[in-house]
Amino acid sequence: MIRSFVMGWATPLAAALALGASASSRLAAAETVNPPDEEIEVIRVIGVKMGELPKNPTSFASEIDLQRFEGEQRRLEDLLAQTVGVQLRRFGAAGDRAEISIRGFASSQVVVQLDGMTLNSGRGGGVDLSGIPLAQLESVSVTRGGSSLRAGSGAMGGVVELRTRRPDFPSRLISVQGGSFGTYDISFYRTHPGRSVDLGLGYSGFTTDGDFEFARFQTLFEDGATAPPSTQSATRINNKHEQHNGNLSLGFDFDSRGYLLVQQNFSYTSRGEPGLERAVASAIAGQLRFAHQRILRSLSQLRWEAIDLGLDDATLQVSISHRLEKSKFTDPQPSFGVGPIEDRFDDMSTALSLRPEWTGTGWAGDHRLSGEILLTRDALLTTEDRLRERIGVALVLRDNISLFDYVVVEPGLRFDWSDESGSQLIPSLGMVVAPRPWLQLKGNVNRSFRNPSFQDLYLPDRGFIVGNPDLEPERATNYDLGFELVFDRLFIFHNLRLATSVFRSEIDDSIIWLPVNQFKVRPENTGRSISEGVEISSSVELGPYLGLSINHTELRAKTRKGGFRLPGRADRETHLRLELGRAKVFKAVAEMQRTGSISLSDGGTYVLPSRISWNASLAFDLSRLRQRLGGDRERLRLWVHAAIDNISNIAMRDSLSFPQPGRSLRMGLEAQW
Repeated sequence: MIRSFVMGWATPLAAALALGASASSRLAAAETVNPPDEEIEVIRVIGVKMGELPKNPTSFASEIDLQRFEGEQRRLEDLLAQTVGVQLRRFGAAGDRAEISIRGFASSQVVVQLDGMTLNSGRGGGVDLSGIPLAQLESVSVTRGGSSLRAGSGAMGGVVELRTRRPDFPSRLISVQGGSFGTYDISFYRTHPGRSVDLGLGYSGFTTDGDFEFARFQTLFEDGATAPPSTQSATRINNKHEQHNGNLSLGFDFDSRGYLLVQQNFSYTSRGEPGLERAVASAIAGQLRFAHQRILRSLSQLRWEAIDLGLDDATLQVSISHRLEKSKFTDPQPSFGVGPIEDRFDDMSTALSLRPEWTGTGWAGDHRLSGEILLTRDALLTTEDRLRERIGVALVLRDNISLFDYVVVEPGLRFDWSDESGSQLIPSLGMVVAPRPWLQLKGNVNRSFRNPSFQDLYLPDRGFIVGNPDLEPERATNYDLGFELVFDRLFIFHNLRLATSVFRSEIDDSIIWLPVNQFKVRPENTGRSISEGVEISSSVELGPYLGLSINHTELRAKTRKGGFRLPGRADRETHLRLELGRAKVFKAVAEMQRTGSISLSDGGTYVLPSRISWNASLAFDLSRLRQRLGGDRERLRLWVHAAIDNISNIAMRDSLSFPQPGRSLRMGLEAQW
């Protein structure tokens, strides 16, 4: 499948490159041939103009251009869902849990970092992206493929790196938005560089009633028979959410002695937990009426950057960080005869990191040699006042070697040890070949791993979910190969970019949450499995008012034994975005997302069918009116927008028992200066 897919793209790509080279040759001939004794008029016709790619590392990474979405007031999970190789699993409406999957790896196998601090907890599970406000972020990048060399345990599928707005660059934002199901949010931030202290301050608040009507599902049996639900539709109950997020950063510039950054981030979430929608004869579809969860998270970091070591081109970064997450889950009247539940968890992580870096010329070209010494402690205090903890040490060494101005080789090695899971030795090797500034070929091979989390091992029985103390660590070997090219101009097309890659991961003892019966799930080692596929992304501008981007991922994730599809992954996904308008003035956007079928059980008994959803939005910069009236709009941008999500009102689910809302409307205002 992968071979035929790649060969299908190879022929038109080769033709495009040949056409570009032919046009460039004709242009060169037209400019250099100049018969003597005859003065002629030279007309330059440029049909092809090559672009220049940045000198990226060997990994396959996507930097999300946040300015491209300016004025649309999107959520972080919306932007990540548009990234090639990425799938988002949503467990409801805005504010409900949203988890990321990269190249077929589960959310627990993807590391999410905020300003270098790992958000994945020792308790485990994937990071809930719904609680991270996009308005507070300066940049978002996604690295696809095994990244344990860089991020340690859990980075089997990749890394999502989030950066908040630094205080040493002046900026201001205020935004408000309201939408369907009683949803409202507000954000503001201010960053101000000062003479002695740089200051950054931000806040985001979100609330929603969260109750929406949804279509019930039919029960499927192994013989293909179906049983209709007791009612055709139901309402999501007990789904009210409230979130608050704040960020404070202080910066101190000590010239050659470096830059000291002090950061404090907090978030608070209070929400109902309706739990699973069940195929039972109930007007509320078996949902939980009174279950509730509260989560308080604090992130603290002290980071000293660019410390001059007194050697040529040698610097050091030192950071110490602490993450505390307190959560409480209560259900006074759970289902199935289980007594009242009250679970409390205090989840803590502390990390001390030293990262030296040296750049210079060595025996084999130009080098950028970097390393890390990392000490970590994870601790979990449970409802029973039982403390579980894990101590870890990691040593990392990586070199980026530039050869002949067009070849980059990046070898690396990581030694990782924890007192609970023992030691891991993680080698990695990557290469980039750039024969032209507009063309890059790259590939990687590496190892990655994930230790079972406290939640995987010790989660108490909540009635519908339970831990498994007999789990083994996950390990994987990852391979990928691909290319990227860019044309500044190709006939009528501008800023044409095309990238494609093939990937394969061989996974041992992958941990998957699976149903043990109709009413309960727990994590299991599913034996050896394979995740492989193809990623294709392209974008182009057709004149100054029309832009188009398309991302497509083909995925085959299955167990070696029996060849069953791994649950929770779509076999393919396509995202298309068409943008009409004038930059910084107005834009009309249409988006289409096609999600392939999703297997819901290890044996493929339950399968969600493929679906296509459509979104549309319109935004206008009101400060444009001020310019027409003679005002100054160089700094002020005032966007007003309206959007409709899921226009066709289809019934969507990424998990059998967690419905998503149908058609919804949102409107808002955003000011930046």
